[in-house]
Amino acid sequence: MNNATQYKTKQKEAIRTYMQSLQGEHVTVNQIANHFDTIGQRIGITTIYRYLDKLVEEKKVKKYMIDGVTGACFQYVDEREHPQEHFHFKCEGCGELIHFQCESLKHAQVHLLKDHGFNIDTAKVIFYGICNQCSNR
Repeated sequence: MNNATQYKTKQKEAIRTYMQSLQGEHVTVNQIANHFDTIGQRIGITTIYRYLDKLVEEKKVKKYMIDGVTGACFQYVDEREHPQEHFHFKCEGCGELIHFQCESLKHAQVHLLKDHGFNIDTAKVIFYGICNQCSNR
């Protein structure tokens, strides 16, 4: 293995390890790049995009397109577990994307499927509003 291949493999392993460490949180490519810049390990944006796309193909990472303005968010999925289905809330104040598990919303999802024949794709549903922290400011 030549040095370039070995270097790329170390970068990929660093990306995978970082994604796993987030324990299911969403992260953007820029946030990943900023993390590595902060710790003094430069990994190019193109490398991050390519490797995340590979992880998405392998179903180890989920990709979420939040809106037409914000870049994609990525979430590491533990291959030993199926992640619980959840909804997404996006704060219009701070821009944070929040995972939200709620039985009432789950019941609404079941109702829509059972009574109206409409199956909601929770990965694409985003509720917009103001988070608690922004409301209290």
